[in-house]
Amino acid sequence: AIVTVDFVNKFGVAVLSEKRNFTAWDDPAPPKPDGTSTTSALLPVVRGADACTLAPSLVRAVAGAARYRHKAVHALFCGAAGSSTAMHADGRNNSLTVVTGTKSVALMDPDVVKGKTASQLASINAALADLVPPQSVDQATAPAQVCGLPVRWYVLTPGKVLHIPCGWLHFVTNVTLCVAVAAWPRHQQTCTADARSCIVAATTNGSAKPCSAHVHREPQQKILPASLWNLVLVHAFGETPWAL
Repeated sequence: AIVTVDFVNKFGVAVLSEKRNFTAWDDPAPPKPDGTSTTSALLPVVRGADACTLAPSLVRAVAGAARYRHKAVHALFCGAAGSSTAMHADGRNNSLTVVTGTKSVALMDPDVVKGKTASQLASINAALADLVPPQSVDQATAPAQVCGLPVRWYVLTPGKVLHIPCGWLHFVTNVTLCVAVAAWPRHQQTCTADARSCIVAATTNGSAKPCSAHVHREPQQKILPASLWNLVLVHAFGETPWAL
């Protein structure tokens, strides 16, 4: 099967993308076409691939009986050790199950960051990227606050599930090479459908630029919900949303 492989920098932002055979997803990044800069620091990830097509046995193992499997859309996530996904929010509740490897998740309550500007959110993303995430469930060295805001840390090992509420900001790091399955309810009312919201791109220098307004749509069969990879979701933060 052919999948899209993103090559991400330390901030969890995709710099390059390439279509590859799924069996070769973790091969090193290709050289940039212009040859002006190296890609050795970029790490490969597969995010949001159709798990029912690529790994149906994993979906059966994670979701259980068929009467439960059809109630959710399942996506496959694979990441090299040290790779990350920039801070973002999902428009539906997400049940994240690790199949192999270890994954660290920094979770922030949307009420905590209410009123923050897009640039401030991008700065939080950069600060999270600079931290060494906890390596095990017993490690308590991760800071309780980042940029003065409380952060909840979770370390997921094989078989562990983290339920992430819609709208909650999270920054995800693959502590080791990691494979996980995410599940979003097919028929859940999306949390952004009736709220003022916009999306801004998180960039490597901590700045941000406005993008289009976004509302999640009801997914069709085997089509993943619109995901916010490498984006920061500003979800009703304050009276004046980021200018579009």
